Amino acid sequence: RPKGANNSQQQRYNLLRKLSERGKQLVLLTATPHSGQAEEFQSILGLLKPEFESYELQTPKEREELSHYFIQRRRADIIHYLGGETVFPKRVQLENNEYDFAPEYRELLSDIIEYIKNGVSQMTTADKRKHRYLYWDLLALMRGVMSSPASGISMLQNKISKGVDTSADGDSEEVTRVFVFNDQLKDMLNADDVVPEAYETVSLADKSKFRSFIKTLEHIRETDSDNKVKAALEYVKFALDSGMNPIVFCQYIQTAEYVGAYISEHLKTNKKTKKVVVDTITSRLSDEERKMKIDELAANERHVLVCTDCLSEGVNLQTGFDAVIHYDLPWNPNRMEQRNGRIDRFGQTSAEVLISTMHSSNNPVDDIVLNVLYKKQEEIKKKLGVYLPIADNDASLMEAIMERLLKSSAQPRQLEFNFADDEEFQAQFEKERELQIKRLEDSEKISHTYFAHNTKQMDPTRLNASLQEARQVIGGVEDTCDFVVQELMHVNVNVRKDAELCYSFLRTELPANHQHYFPSSGNTVKISFASPTPRGYTYIGRNHTFVEDLSRGVVNDSVNGGELAACRAMVLETADVLKKTTVLLMRVRSVIKDRKNPDRQLVGEEMIFVGYRGNIENHEYLSQEECQKLFLDAKASGNVEAVAQKQIFDRSTQWINDEQTLRLHTDAIALERAQHLVEAYSQYRTYLTAAEYQVVEPVLPMDVIAAYVFIPKI
Repeated sequence: RPKGANNSQQQRYNLLRKLSERGKQLVLLTATPHSGQAEEFQSILGLLKPEFESYELQTPKEREELSHYFIQRRRADIIHYLGGETVFPKRVQLENNEYDFAPEYRELLSDIIEYIKNGVSQMTTADKRKHRYLYWDLLALMRGVMSSPASGISMLQNKISKGVDTSADGDSEEVTRVFVFNDQLKDMLNADDVVPEAYETVSLADKSKFRSFIKTLEHIRETDSDNKVKAALEYVKFALDSGMNPIVFCQYIQTAEYVGAYISEHLKTNKKTKKVVVDTITSRLSDEERKMKIDELAANERHVLVCTDCLSEGVNLQTGFDAVIHYDLPWNPNRMEQRNGRIDRFGQTSAEVLISTMHSSNNPVDDIVLNVLYKKQEEIKKKLGVYLPIADNDASLMEAIMERLLKSSAQPRQLEFNFADDEEFQAQFEKERELQIKRLEDSEKISHTYFAHNTKQMDPTRLNASLQEARQVIGGVEDTCDFVVQELMHVNVNVRKDAELCYSFLRTELPANHQHYFPSSGNTVKISFASPTPRGYTYIGRNHTFVEDLSRGVVNDSVNGGELAACRAMVLETADVLKKTTVLLMRVRSVIKDRKNPDRQLVGEEMIFVGYRGNIENHEYLSQEECQKLFLDAKASGNVEAVAQKQIFDRSTQWINDEQTLRLHTDAIALERAQHLVEAYSQYRTYLTAAEYQVVEPVLPMDVIAAYVFIPKI
């Protein structure tokens, strides 16, 4: 709940609040829990427990109580759990990202800054709120002109048409989408990509001045005098030459469309890049349309995406892109990190991602944003190893710096402002910056101590045995891969291994009722069981609908007969055994009851092997590992006549047809598995203080799913 927001502004928050008040069990997952505003963070905590909303987390008691409800994980923690394995790319910052505004553009910016200075100095309104609107209205104009000729023209047209019948004015053809200024920082710090509506009407003299500004911008565009877009083209070419597919982030819709058209046109004229596909995505498109466009673009071997901040949050772009070019500098460092996070995240298959931050060497605003706000953010990153959100008082800091810029005595034509010359301001700023970094650093250290849960109680080595056992029960990556590949080959699909855990086959070779899982323009289907997934491959995990459907098909065909049927009964002569060995695949189910509340129950189910040498009465059992090795690896060493197979199989498995005999030899195994379940839950309780599920009753007898008899080679 943003600070100062009313109920109508935050419907999602109110929905969660109502759900939490009904006693629902909530698990809230987010990559960015803290916006920098303490009140906003506390409002989230209040969803978990109402009293948490008043906690400022300044005392050990408050932090200790919250630690039972809040877990914080950083990349460093994940890498620690993975034993140092690198699953995140290395971020490479491209040096020398500077460009110079051409003289005509510099002159225009000088005129704009002079206009804004005069406007600020003439503000006389007593309404502080209106005063701030007017102030940020002027700064937005400057930002729009600095972004691109296209956005500058659109913003100036908005100001000309404010309060005028645009149909009669003749200056505004389709004055594109605008939003109403309802927050003085909305355009400056948030992800909106539409140019802001002008706050107030302007005089006829100002309108005449704006028309001259528009004429200059149009001339800059027509004469190809925009060095900024030229520089962006060179950075895009550099990324493409480095084998990367870049994203160019712009502030406004008009800028993105202008940049996208420019890059596309000039790449087509170059023999090396004429086949590169360029597309532009802004908030003109719906979420679903954006996703479709991204997928279509990423399907091309070489591609460039030009977009606005409508794609800076909640979108995974790491599978198709590995470079980010910041065409416009956001006035909020958090927005910059959100952009970088689209490609610098888990699932990125490139070892390195490229970050290019464009800025003008003769633009004082870029200089301030880059050297003041971003320098501080990088300083925090170096000290703590994580990016932290900059608090709202940085907006005030930015405002103070801009006021210094606009009220400075520097000649406007010089387009220079060095706040280091102002010793009083410099000292004040440095003091404030150091204090904030110290506060953030101390807070992060305390938070990580309490909320990372990196204690002996959560030692991953203790969890590893449980995780491995769970993997054996439900199947790991290799199991999923083996199952899918073998079943496809079983139905005569020509599966080719491209790399470790990566395969390809022709879609038309699949059974007709499975082809819809891989809709594509081409006939070749590429699948990967690895995560992160290589570019161009579809990830197939055990929960993928294709795997689930294939599994159901195997079960159904095994019972009813069909091309996917699996072997449930077998006699195999093999050199892998010296004595007749029987392996049963069995299902064991256990009902787990809460000791304090017997009506609260869970059902545990697992598939296990029961293997033995000779006759079952000898109880010469095999371990699970021995059974699995035989099941997966045993090779036939000779043929056994069908009649002999049936006789051997019947003699070896006759005992399982009598329930009393079956229970005599297998109930103890079921009870042992039930006891193991109790031990597993006992260990689980030490992690999460779970309810005491200590009453476990196996469902007897166990179910025999399949039987395999291995006889030695004679």
